[in-house]
Amino acid sequence: MNRFALTALLALTVGLSACGKEKQLEEEARQEATKFWSTRVFHTCGKDGFVGHYFGKRGGKIYEFYSNVVVYRSEPSAANPYADEYEWYGHTYLFANRYRTFENGKWTGWKEFLEGFERDPGRDAIVSKLRGQWVFGYPEKPTETSFVPADCSEVAATNPPDIGPLEK
Repeated sequence: MNRFALTALLALTVGLSACGKEKQLEEEARQEATKFWSTRVFHTCGKDGFVGHYFGKRGGKIYEFYSNVVVYRSEPSAANPYADEYEWYGHTYLFANRYRTFENGKWTGWKEFLEGFERDPGRDAIVSKLRGQWVFGYPEKPTETSFVPADCSEVAATNPPDIGPLEK
């Protein structure tokens, strides 16, 4: 094999390997983000996977989002002191096509999100892998816009319609 062919084959192999590693990191980011949304910010109350019913509390109401978890790669700000050290950097978003709330002792009807309205800082977080650890940029303490997980026994006691029995 001539030197040019060997160099081209090596470059192709390295490129495919990098592409495979990127896909693996993206899948790992999706799994970590799903775990993050369904345990730290919301509870899925017996449901799991990338699409499901996510229950969280904010402003005295219980919210139920029929959602799927989205992750996408982006670049950190050049001003970020760790910009060169990230193995993976991006955003995760709990994308909901509809939601409802439990307030004043009853569940509201499902509300559809309109185009452009679905951005909610309480369902958006930076996700990164830095020095082998997955890190999420989400408030540790509740804020006006953040959610906290709704206890599944509390959700089950509200008897949410249209989704069947929940684990307590």
